[in-house]
Amino acid sequence: MVAAIIVDEGCPACPQDAGIIHLISGDSRKFRMPEIKILACAAPHGGGLLFPLDTLLRSFYSARGVFGTVPCKSLKSIPKEDRNMAFEYEKLVVEQDGAVVVAAINHPPANAMAQGVLRDLTDLLNRCEKDDSVRVLIITGTGPKCFSAGADITEFADLQSGKVPQYDGNDVYFKIENYPKIIIAAIQGLALGGGLELACSCHLRIMAEEAVVGLPEVKLGLNPGWGGTQRLPRYIGKTKALELMLTGDFMPAKEALALGLLNKVVPAAEVLETAKKLAKKLAGGAPVAQREIMKAVRLGLEGTLYDGITRVEKAAFQTLLVTEDFKEGAKAFLEKRPAQFKGR
Repeated sequence: MVAAIIVDEGCPACPQDAGIIHLISGDSRKFRMPEIKILACAAPHGGGLLFPLDTLLRSFYSARGVFGTVPCKSLKSIPKEDRNMAFEYEKLVVEQDGAVVVAAINHPPANAMAQGVLRDLTDLLNRCEKDDSVRVLIITGTGPKCFSAGADITEFADLQSGKVPQYDGNDVYFKIENYPKIIIAAIQGLALGGGLELACSCHLRIMAEEAVVGLPEVKLGLNPGWGGTQRLPRYIGKTKALELMLTGDFMPAKEALALGLLNKVVPAAEVLETAKKLAKKLAGGAPVAQREIMKAVRLGLEGTLYDGITRVEKAAFQTLLVTEDFKEGAKAFLEKRPAQFKGR
């Protein structure tokens, strides 16, 4: 996959401000720049814009034949509303549809939460957090069978030898739980161990009616180690959570829904589309208010009811009273029109 980005630098072919366009191939997650680069004026549009790659290449080759300077008039910028981030990962398949980013774990045969998956998730979360065009993320799995079957057992030998992993599942899951944008788990297949713990760290969960969940670590002589003993009881209660963890048995989707773990259960073929429909609805909401609501619920559940109301909820309310989104929401309500929230 090839992407193009612009960084600010002077253009020798134009008296106006310009940027260097770098063609990135291979691993673009870290924006590693190869030697291949071309100059193009970004003056009418400002820095940081993406250009249609086919237009860029045609202009580029016609201008100099190999590599060289391209006049700004030969490039047309992509409208802001049509721009999508360029994603390329080893263990994730990522696509962006407007304000919604879908990330599918791609680590067959069971989509285990290996170091590569945790690495790619961390990078994606960091990038999307900084991108105002992204408002909702969906995490799912590739293939029909597994959302994720949990930790990669082939990496356990390193843990037993005392090697400290570069990426800790707890760090990634806390990042998801505390994320300022909504993250939906689209559980299209079984979610076991670290896979269920991943789903529990997401804000909302939609699951295939044919799928099951479980924390079977006890069958390996282990305990759930990425939040399962703490998050699951908060969702389904201590008694049922203990039964699930002490037996290592699996729980069907409909029972998980009845106990409050899931938001919705649908046929497997409809999981992703259902998640996308919900994500697009949420993407039209007020981002700052959504962030403060998620934060207030999370912090409130960690303390007393009194502190939750008088300290956490009150602070969120005072924060939101002075936002542009609140002004827009109130104005839109009075004018009887849909609000256009900007996340400010």
